[in-house]
Amino acid sequence: MRSMFYDCKKLTNIDLSSFNTLNVNDMRCMFNGAENLKKINLSHFDTKNVTNMRQMFWCCKNLETIDLSNFNTSKVTNMESMFSGCENLYFVNLSNFDTKNINDISQIFWDCKKLLEVNLSSFDTSNATDMNSIFNNCESLTYVDISNFKLWKATDISFLFKGCI
Repeated sequence: MRSMFYDCKKLTNIDLSSFNTLNVNDMRCMFNGAENLKKINLSHFDTKNVTNMRQMFWCCKNLETIDLSNFNTSKVTNMESMFSGCENLYFVNLSNFDTKNINDISQIFWDCKKLLEVNLSSFDTSNATDMNSIFNNCESLTYVDISNFKLWKATDISFLFKGCI
């Protein structure tokens, strides 16, 4: 499903409820640049075999809410820039994400200007090496829980909160 809806700038609504994603392993850039999508419900997606979610929603500028409540991320190693550029995203629930195999979560929320709060207390970052700019330019961020972040293997944590007023 890599780049499936890449740069679909005029796409405003999409029904993916009949998609069978059981055998999918790459969702990288799936909605990259679909800047007019406001809501996406992917709660029915079976993601247990996915390893790459890099830039999955990158530059979905008008995305406000997203339902990822049933995502199984236990095999995912890359979430770099997953929500980067989602300027209108104000809430996302990632409490069910299993991130024990993640090595790159850099820029995951970069430029999410309206994001108010993020609870990442369930994130296991003990294998993450690149964690730079995770919250860069999240200027509305009022609460973030990173109480379980482990920096043991991190080689880059630069600009982690740059631009957070």
